[in-house]
Amino acid sequence: MSLKISILIPYKRDGKSFLVWNQVRDQVEKKLEFPGGKVESNESSAQACVREIFEETGVDLTVEEIHFLNEFNFAGLDISAFLYEDISRKFEVSGWFKLDTLKQERILSNNKVILDYLNKYFQDFSSLSLD
Repeated sequence: MSLKISILIPYKRDGKSFLVWNQVRDQVEKKLEFPGGKVESNESSAQACVREIFEETGVDLTVEEIHFLNEFNFAGLDISAFLYEDISRKFEVSGWFKLDTLKQERILSNNKVILDYLNKYFQDFSSLSLD
């Protein structure tokens, strides 16, 4: 049975500053990952995401404020990724990285797949015409 994980990817729509990575799991290599954690048996992936974000960052979000991005499967993990556009600057104390300058070697391996997906997602998103 796979372990279910929910993560949040806060982003800004200011011209490519999309990601906040506020955790360092590997103290030796200083690898970064998206904030999130395990989905408990009594909650949905979205509820787990909101709970984990509050526990890890102190930022209080609602399920209605986050948006499902995609499901990823990696090394026995079922990862539900959610997006949050940080219009109200709730994550201003965290470290923001520009998507096009973030070096993949700083990222935990399971997050590289997600980063590749985000690159494509936001390229497609920015090319849409709203006319």
